[in-house]
Amino acid sequence: MKARVYALIVLAIFLAVLAVMGAGYYTNGFEAVSSLYVKSGSEVYTGNADLTVTNDKEITIQVKSAGFKNYTTPEYTVQVVSVGDFEYTVNGTPYKWTAGEDLSEQFLLAQNGGNVTFAALTFDEYLGYIYPNAECSHDMAGKPFYSVNITSDKRTVALNVIAIKETIPAEGIEIVPDEVITG
Repeated sequence: MKARVYALIVLAIFLAVLAVMGAGYYTNGFEAVSSLYVKSGSEVYTGNADLTVTNDKEITIQVKSAGFKNYTTPEYTVQVVSVGDFEYTVNGTPYKWTAGEDLSEQFLLAQNGGNVTFAALTFDEYLGYIYPNAECSHDMAGKPFYSVNITSDKRTVALNVIAIKETIPAEGIEIVPDEVITG
């Protein structure tokens, strides 16, 4: 008799849990436990990560929120900030790069619904825009110098952007000196 009562109590608890989960699923009642994530191509980012971009001038990422039932576009903010502390020179004059400076106006290109488009620049390209026709030197090749931060409901996904521009070697080209025309 006691075993039957315990079995009925366990069954009742199990059915109650299923009912609460079902109600939450069908009414989207668990939306509060949603999780912010960012998608770039086939990669999904849920926290701080390095985003390596090769030969792209701009990159578009998708901002989503994964709820219990569906995926939505949450309300979010985007900020592009400098990362790292290092030195670089412009025409022989040393300058210091400091972390935490707002670069949004320089990098953020568009924000449309759940899509964010930003410039994917190497540090050489960035310095070329800021200091045109200047001779610049640094040791930041292949390292992040800015981060795209997406914040929603006190959660932040920070992508440290590493832009790499690859040169494509010319293969299969033959130069015949007698046929080269010079002007």
